[in-house]
Amino acid sequence: MRVVEFDRTQHNGVLAGEVHYFLLAHEGHKPLLCGGKCPHRGGPLFLGAGNHKTGSVKCPWHETTFPRATLEKQSVPAVMIGDRVTAVFDLPDDAVLAPYHHERIIANERS
Repeated sequence: MRVVEFDRTQHNGVLAGEVHYFLLAHEGHKPLLCGGKCPHRGGPLFLGAGNHKTGSVKCPWHETTFPRATLEKQSVPAVMIGDRVTAVFDLPDDAVLAPYHHERIIANERS
């Protein structure tokens, strides 16, 4: 098991091995560190429209809406206290584990 910590004001994604994750932070919902690809066709889920009321995200490629329960299944265990995020990944010691910053996570924006 590997642990990564980052400040969400500086980073909003994590590269874990070859998989990208993004921080989904909707007000009123527990933040999730979600897999960056659509589970249906592999589209960039972080560019999908987010629904702050339900916590769901709509894929930008084919407009399928993924409910929060589905997003939670493809998320990694994470805790956010203030702006500090701590996440646990099941990765070998030599795998890449690095926080980074997406230019824009549309899924977190209010429409």
